[in-house]
Amino acid sequence: MHLVLAAATAAQLLARVDAHYQKTSSFSAGFVQEYVNTVVGKTTKSKGTVDVQRPSMRWDYTAPTKIHFISDGTTLWEVDEGLKQVIVTSIANVLLPASVSFITGKGSLAKSFTASLDTVCTTKGAACVKLVPSAASAQVAAIWLGVDPTSFEVEESIVLEVGGNTNHFWFTKRTLKTPATFGVDLKALAKKGYTVVQPKP
Repeated sequence: MHLVLAAATAAQLLARVDAHYQKTSSFSAGFVQEYVNTVVGKTTKSKGTVDVQRPSMRWDYTAPTKIHFISDGTTLWEVDEGLKQVIVTSIANVLLPASVSFITGKGSLAKSFTASLDTVCTTKGAACVKLVPSAASAQVAAIWLGVDPTSFEVEESIVLEVGGNTNHFWFTKRTLKTPATFGVDLKALAKKGYTVVQPKP
């Protein structure tokens, strides 16, 4: 284990991760995702980028299909290029789990999970912490985070769902060439043939 963490407890490590994301107002990363569906025995691999500029964030999947999840802090747009469809939702109606919301500085991992050190993470040099929900969860059985021992950024996450499926992310640092945008021009997409699905007034 990294010398900085040699005497650290899992709870102390988790507190440092929380503190890092609570003071980080913006960041960008590339990601590779591997989702294993144990029921049907299928593994789906995806990749893309994530950009956060609180309270806004966007996840852009570039492969195998181009799908974008974009939020300006008030509205969430799901733009599916393959289906040529946009689903519009109020962010107030979207309950982000603590396993995701902590990167926006809102959720608290320390308050939501019981932590222990582990070794299942695959990122070289990362400190690995296992998180078990403090309260019973219908979705998440456990989470593992691979944490950079110097910056306390999350480099890897593994979510074990209650049903046995696993959702595995690896994150890589990147620098934006142009500023990310956190909105969607629905009229422009409609002109391109997109179907817009949004709540009734």
